[in-house]
Parts: sequence; C-alpha cells; structure tokens
Amino acid sequence: MKRGGDRGVVLAAVVTVVTALGVQLAFAPASAGRPTLFLALGVPYAVFSALALARLRSAGPAARGRGAPAAGPDADPASGRGAGAEGGASGPPGLPPMRLGLRSGDLSFGFGIALALGALSALGRQVIAPPGSGAELWVVRVYLQFGNLPREKGAYVATAAAVVAVALLEELTWRGLVQPALEGRFGARRAWVLGALLFAAAHLPTVWRLEAPGAGSNPLVVLAALGCGLVWGFCAGRLRRLGPSLASHALYTYGLTMAFRLWP
Repeated sequence: MKRGGDRGVVLAAVVTVVTALGVQLAFAPASAGRPTLFLALGVPYAVFSALALARLRSAGPAARGRGAPAAGPDADPASGRGAGAEGGASGPPGLPPMRLGLRSGDLSFGFGIALALGALSALGRQVIAPPGSGAELWVVRVYLQFGNLPREKGAYVATAAAVVAVALLEELTWRGLVQPALEGRFGARRAWVLGALLFAAAHLPTVWRLEAPGAGSNPLVVLAALGCGLVWGFCAGRLRRLGPSLASHALYTYGLTMAFRLWP
C-alpha cells in the first residue's frame, strides 16, 4: 500500500504542475478572449481525464476480485469502513471505489450545490471586491480574460460548450483521478482536504496573470478554487460517485462565465 500510495502522491504532483502550466498559458494576456484559453486548459485535462476514466473502469472489477463486500447502508466512506462498488477508482482497502455513474437525484443535487456556490461567490464578491472599490478591478480582470459574450447564437453555443467541457474534464481529473490517488496514501479525509489545496495551487498563476493595476495580485480564482474544491471533494469522497460534483462544476462554471456574470 505504501508503494501504491507513493505513486499516487507523485501522480497528484504531476497533475498539479502540468495543470498549473496550462493555467499559466490560459490566463496570459495574449490568450484573453481567444480559443487558446480553452485549449491550454482542455488539452492537459483531456489527457488526465482519459487516465481517470481508465482507472474508474478498472478499479471496480479489481475491488470485486479482491472479494470486497458490498457497501451497505452502514458503510462510512469517510472513515474507510464498508467497501465494494461497481465501476470506480479505489483508494485504501475497505474504502468503496469511486464511481462515475449517475443516480436518481444526482443532477438535482448538483444543481443545488451549484446554486449555493454561486450565491456564495456573489456574496464573496460583495465582501472582497465590492462595486466601486479598487479591488473590483480583480473581478473586472477575470472577466476581461474570458472576453465579451458572443452575440451570435452559434458562437455562444460553441463557447458555452467549451466552458462546460473544460469544467467536466477538470472535475474528472481532480475528483476522479487525484483524490482517489491521494486516498491510497493519506486516507479519505486528508485526501479530500489535500486534493482541494492542490486544486487551488494549480490556479496560483492567476494571482499574477490576472493582476490588476492599482489593486495588486489577484486572489479571486484561487479562493474560488479552494472553496469549490472543498465542496466538490467532500461530495465525491462521501458519496463515492462523481455525478453530483460533475453536474455542479459544469453548472457553476457556466453560470458565472456565461449566464450570471458578476461583472459588468
């Protein structure tokens, strides 16, 4: 288990460094409002998501092969008690493997989480960067990077599809690949927190890339990544399936970048 856990730590470190490089390129001034933004994020995340899907599909049969008992109503994923679930990525022995599939109510649950996170983001914007303050330039700088909303229907749909696709790939990578990998070394609870910290660390380039004149280094994206990462990681780790966090991540990102912008 130690050797496998160490490999998981190395994998998490590689994902963090590679995606941080993608963020560095995506949020460069030259990428503002251009397809480069989505390509710089989408390409590495597509590679890691493919690995996540392969592990998600293989871990379930492997768990059954080890004779893992079926998870019952008394199983506690957060503590590692109870096991056995079809089609997932496994962590420590006795912990149900992570699964990809949806259950009834997952989309509604994901929508509720996205709505709550959106409301918290709007509140945080009022507290950290209220309208009329110098810090509001942080918000302005984030949205200038994404560019103006397309006016033509076809262009809008294409942009929205790119936003949702990157969000789904991002969630598959962090909660479907990195978090289960960390569980093998640190256990479910610490992997949840550590995964969120690494998710935020991967967004550190936005601190200087989105720096606003007069307001200084921009912490907004990193703070949002940390808060959302903790919520999505908790949901995935507790439920042992990715459906709610996938739905929430896609809806939250689409909402704040396309439908309910916090600026202008």
